Amino acid sequence: DGCEQRREEWSLERMTVTTTIVDAPWYQGLLRRFEKGCVFCTPEPHLVLWSDEHLVLCADPAPIRAGHAVLFTSDHVGCAAEVEHDARPHLGRVREELRATWQRAFGAVTVFEHGRAGHCFDGGLAQRLCHHFHAHLVPGVHEVAADLATMYGRRPVTDYGELPGLFDDYGDYIHVEECRPGASSSWFY
Repeated sequence: DGCEQRREEWSLERMTVTTTIVDAPWYQGLLRRFEKGCVFCTPEPHLVLWSDEHLVLCADPAPIRAGHAVLFTSDHVGCAAEVEHDARPHLGRVREELRATWQRAFGAVTVFEHGRAGHCFDGGLAQRLCHHFHAHLVPGVHEVAADLATMYGRRPVTDYGELPGLFDDYGDYIHVEECRPGASSSWFY
């Protein structure tokens, strides 16, 4: 298909995954394939790193860089702020454990959630059927927060449990946490 692919392996404690860093034509093919089904409802088994009855962690099928993973809900939940009240502590614990693990493994990590942007499709991109919460864990600090601050108003987030209230007050959002040794920031846009 003319696209260049570069395979990279990364290991995270007991998990070893080979990801493929790809160019735009391959990614467009990936999007066309997802039109036939939901990447979140039926993740490719070789990408699944961990799961329990509520959450799934996968290597991102189109990674920004080696080590890029995605944490998402098994059920159709629009965003972290819409996770059922009783399930929020579990999501918070898992997310924090993964953030800390990625930071130990890679030195720094950017965790971001773009609200209700994860959708199931049936019949093409024009027909959105459902949402899935998903948070990206990307090794390194990518200064996403600084770029977003030039486009949107932002509020600091001191506790992940604040998201439901912020969502109630402001609606759809982007949440970005940038963590490096000795410093971290968390913002709601």
